[in-house]
Amino acid sequence: MDLNALFSTYGVPVIVALFTTMVVEYLAKPRLEARKARLIRDRQQIDEVVFAFQRAALGCGSLPDVPIDAPPQYREIQRQQLRVLETAFGGIEVAMGRLSKGFVMRHDEHMRKTSRFVGFMRGTILAELERTPAKLDAIKAMGEELSELDVYFVAHVTIRDSQEWFVRRFYVKHFKATEMAKQSTEVLKRYGLPLE
Repeated sequence: MDLNALFSTYGVPVIVALFTTMVVEYLAKPRLEARKARLIRDRQQIDEVVFAFQRAALGCGSLPDVPIDAPPQYREIQRQQLRVLETAFGGIEVAMGRLSKGFVMRHDEHMRKTSRFVGFMRGTILAELERTPAKLDAIKAMGEELSELDVYFVAHVTIRDSQEWFVRRFYVKHFKATEMAKQSTEVLKRYGLPLE
């Protein structure tokens, strides 16, 4: 058998396969791995925001009402719950601060609204910590409003899980997003918070 024929039959495919493997391994794979890690980290950060909202909402719902004539230890329990709740709202701020720059830039308007409302609630909780006995009606009412801001993040996570292009891109972008923006604006208006 001719050496040239042998090389073209076996040598060229082996060289092409080695070259392709090296190109993929050293050029494409690192970028793909970095993109995969970034997508996983972004998803985990959005999940962290959703979980932080859930902790805060549960804390608002579990605040104990203490009568004026209750023993001091009951008021201390209430104050402790308020401290836990204030920490939970701080957790929302921390979780939102960890979101990727790309997400923050794409969702800038909702991020500002959410930050404003969460900061307002945290300030209200701190003010109630100074009052004896604390009045929890306002905090509980605001806690119920949290879902109007949280649903945006929950929807974003759910949409990202969807494999349907129509659901992800068209329906949510053109119908749901407008509705969610309107709801969060209404929450800010109810409490007299600036919209811009």
